[in-house]
Amino acid sequence: MNRSPTFTRVNVGDRFIFEEMNRHHNASGMNGILGGEPSGHIIFSDFGLSGDGLLTALKVAEVIVETKTSLDELCRDWTPSPHLLKGVRVEKKIPLEQLPEVQFKISEIEEDLTGRGRIVVRYSGTEPLLRIMIESDDAARNEKWMEELTATIKKSLH
Repeated sequence: MNRSPTFTRVNVGDRFIFEEMNRHHNASGMNGILGGEPSGHIIFSDFGLSGDGLLTALKVAEVIVETKTSLDELCRDWTPSPHLLKGVRVEKKIPLEQLPEVQFKISEIEEDLTGRGRIVVRYSGTEPLLRIMIESDDAARNEKWMEELTATIKKSLH
């Protein structure tokens, strides 16, 4: 049975990516073999459970050799989107659902970015940080929203 590849978006983190790859494999009988995130973590489930930059480089080289295609040609349909990443240091990881002003600002940003970008706001699993990523087709828009959201977060948490 030949099926087309599918794309699934999950929460940030290797663990969530790998869990979805396994879930996809178990549900469809097809293996979810490739997962990744903008940080550069690329997971090849047939080789391991964590992102590996050297393996990624080797797999890209393999595709170039097998298809006799240049890297430029392989990337011709890719359009980079400006994005900002920021970590706001926190003393306590208060659930975001308990911060109405922050929720309102995130909703406002999500509405503005509909069809042109996205926002991810989550606590770090390893540091006392609230991580924010804003991506859209406009760097100035990203900066404006990042400034407003970080101000709202700082006001709500302190």
